[in-house]
Amino acid sequence: MKTIEEQTTDEVLKETRRIKETLGQRFDFDIDRIIDSAIENQNKSGRTILLPPETKAASS
Repeated sequence: MKTIEEQTTDEVLKETRRIKETLGQRFDFDIDRIIDSAIENQNKSGRTILLPPETKAASS
């Protein structure tokens, strides 16, 4: 299996994949923990980084 670095020559993709792998390992690949950490960091910074998804009103 190729490493992340071997999968593409695009530097932006390499960095994005490296960050994704690092976060995954740090939080045992638990998406809920990753999101909770991102929200916590957002709240600490005072800037909006993640926007909640838009929800559609239920049809009656």
